[in-house]
Amino acid sequence: RGGPVANHLRHASAAPGDPPVAANEFVLVSEHGETMGAFRISPEGTPQRVMADKKGRCRLMIGLDSDGSAEVALTDVGGAYRVRLVSGADGSCQLQLADGGKSPRIVLRVDEKGAARVQLDSSKNKELVTLAIDEHDVPTFSIADSDGSARRAHSTTHAGARGPHLFARSAPLPPRHEPAGR
Repeated sequence: RGGPVANHLRHASAAPGDPPVAANEFVLVSEHGETMGAFRISPEGTPQRVMADKKGRCRLMIGLDSDGSAEVALTDVGGAYRVRLVSGADGSCQLQLADGGKSPRIVLRVDEKGAARVQLDSSKNKELVTLAIDEHDVPTFSIADSDGSARRAHSTTHAGARGPHLFARSAPLPPRHEPAGR
């Protein structure tokens, strides 16, 4: 009972042969009765590890999403996500650094094809600066104005031809590489 994880834990138990302890939630409680953390099954049926500060505020969450993505999230004292690390079920991964208003401001991504992207966003979640290398190792650098409209981009082609590209105020930036489910 319990599968490979339980078998691994069983080998680490203090007394060989003892059955594993099973539950859908384990709560860490301080000597003063304060909840400091939990290891539980989420409402979506996936495992989560949550740790709280002395005031009971969630500050660290490690878990799996229903699509199989793994996530580590750090929050500030107000509960806003400040750092998120996601390993997507599709093979993509990303690191987000957010402001106190819950908007990602710096995003580092590598998609399932190996395309890499560094992105600086506005507080209104608009892409302003992007440095990207696609799956064919073609680099691109883009700058937008404060509303996210592309203003200037520079890229290098496979043949090595280079050059700046100016965009009209209404032209969109090159497409974002989003991990599945995000």
